[in-house]
Amino acid sequence: MKNFFKFFLFFIFIICVLFIFITAHRDIAAFLNDGKSFFASMFSKQHSLEELSLENESLKKQIESLNFPREKTGRYHYKIAQVYSHYPFNDAGLTIIDLGTDDGIRTGMPVMVKEGILFGKIKNVKRTQSEVETIFSPEWKTSVNIGTGAIKAVLNGGPTPNIDLIPIEGNVAFGDEVVNGAAEFPIGSLLGTLSEITKSTNDVWKKSSLKLPYKLESLNSVLVIVDFP
Repeated sequence: MKNFFKFFLFFIFIICVLFIFITAHRDIAAFLNDGKSFFASMFSKQHSLEELSLENESLKKQIESLNFPREKTGRYHYKIAQVYSHYPFNDAGLTIIDLGTDDGIRTGMPVMVKEGILFGKIKNVKRTQSEVETIFSPEWKTSVNIGTGAIKAVLNGGPTPNIDLIPIEGNVAFGDEVVNGAAEFPIGSLLGTLSEITKSTNDVWKKSSLKLPYKLESLNSVLVIVDFP
């Protein structure tokens, strides 16, 4: 009888152990399955966050593009153009802008650094780009007026533009404004100021270097006059 009771207790013990083992096994399997689902969910969320981040950057660029003004009005109507970089090259005789025939740009249109400051003119036009001949081109020659007396002279373009053929008797001085006098551009458009005035070898003319009212390397946009003259 005593042996039977021991056997019965042992049987009950085995049943309990098996029950605990089966229950624990199910919990472990559920735990592992839940962990697998959790990490899969985290990966999916990370992937979604990356996609949202990329989409956000794309939308931000589109909004910035929409907010960038393309037109300006005053006495004339302007198109605002972005300037392609020349870095690390210094040749600015010809500059490329991001407007073309699709934007109503035509050859000969005046190009300004900003309203009232002459930079160049449209030389060649493509569908979405245009080439601007600037006052830094060696081929540039236009008539100018100097100071309050409107002394006539000539602007010679080049990497360092200069003012030439200033009459020897012309009353000009350092810092006098140099403005456009040519019919191809708005009269009185500023080009710069006289800097170092010297006499020619035959003492018939004077000449001067031109100090610009802007820094070429900082020029990121220009204005194209679309209704001149």
